Amino acid sequence: LYDVAMSPQVSLHNSQTFLKCSRFQNMSQNSSESKRKINQAAEARFGGNVDVICSRGHFSYVFSSNLYCEAAKDLVTCIAFRQTPAS
Repeated sequence: LYDVAMSPQVSLHNSQTFLKCSRFQNMSQNSSESKRKINQAAEARFGGNVDVICSRGHFSYVFSSNLYCEAAKDLVTCIAFRQTPAS
């Protein structure tokens, strides 16, 4: 179960399965550590490559994906997404 009080803010997602998998439970106050842990968890669950970007503070980005999620915990913000193949 997802404990809102213990979990980071999740602002964007398009897949409940991806959100439940990632949940960003692996986030810490270290952006580099968070990135690696989220990447490992998402790739183990979904297979293939899942890109993860984490930074202290907020950032702006543009990407195309059918599977993505963004979350913030304390000062760290992360976005995880699977790249959409070019058509």
